Amino acid sequence: MRKIINKVTFLSMALLFTCSIAVAQMGGMGGMGAAPALPAEEQAAIYRNGVYQAINYKYGIINGMVRGTIEVDDAHFEKTAKDLAALSQMTKEGFTSGSKEFMGLTTAAVWEDQEDLFKLLDEFEVKASALAAVAGQGVEASTAEIDTLRQTCGACHRTYRARAGG
Repeated sequence: MRKIINKVTFLSMALLFTCSIAVAQMGGMGGMGAAPALPAEEQAAIYRNGVYQAINYKYGIINGMVRGTIEVDDAHFEKTAKDLAALSQMTKEGFTSGSKEFMGLTTAAVWEDQEDLFKLLDEFEVKASALAAVAGQGVEASTAEIDTLRQTCGACHRTYRARAGG
């Protein structure tokens, strides 16, 4: 339960940070004055990192239920799988050519072979949608789709995801 609270706190802080940037770019609130807008490339990187943080959070819930570290709640599982499927449709948008400078947890390979990256992201979208389609049957009935999704994620991570801290 403590891990869930920590993840929720982290996600809340990330959302608050992202929202504060958006408010600043819109000219602040009330008499606060306008802050300079971030370059579009940096905004794309912030968006990209936010989407992947949300995917990580949602997948963590699914994985936790499968591994028994989070209590199985089939209704919550179904909602989480549907959220993950919706997020999977947002993955490519933040990979703009100018955002290369803001790598985050991506490797240089992201920018060298975007065609392959996007093919893998399309596959992720298909597999996440397949999981969402069966998630209403519960965690146990969805294990094949969860395994396939895990393999799809791993295929992309091996090439395109940098490890935190180096």
